[in-house]
Amino acid sequence: AIGLLMLDLGLIRNPAVHRLAHWLAERQRTDGGWMHVQVRTGADKGKSCIWTTAEVLDFLSRYPTMRIKGLLKPAGEFLLMNALQPNHTTLLPDAHNWNILATGHREVQLFQGGTLKVLAGLSRTGFNPGNPQFKKLYTWLLEQQLTNGLFPAVAGQDQRGDERVTVRA
Repeated sequence: AIGLLMLDLGLIRNPAVHRLAHWLAERQRTDGGWMHVQVRTGADKGKSCIWTTAEVLDFLSRYPTMRIKGLLKPAGEFLLMNALQPNHTTLLPDAHNWNILATGHREVQLFQGGTLKVLAGLSRTGFNPGNPQFKKLYTWLLEQQLTNGLFPAVAGQDQRGDERVTVRA
């Protein structure tokens, strides 16, 4: 999240952003994802975190030199393989989090964004509706548009729509 903020502030050439990108790259797991610091125990222990991976992909897909390093495709494939599933860590563990399209600035709201956040990272990585799983997520998102033209903050619950979600969509 800090890396994304720095990019949004125009600090793409800042050495701290460069170090962060490479630090994250070194921690990608063999399944294409990234771990969250709080991992559940038992059978889920050791699995990559869906939402941490979505955040890292969102950052790295915006960082220009990382696009050519081959890290993004495995991350995208991890997200598509785990699409619509509950998370295996304590970060947004419920499958309902795929429906929360809005983001915020408090607590876990930074990491929300659901299907929309995943689709944005996947799109910048080169995935498109030619991929059947991407197309399923993309079609679902388009179906969420309300009659007033806006997209909801939470799919299936918000009937007024959210301007910020609509701009992102």
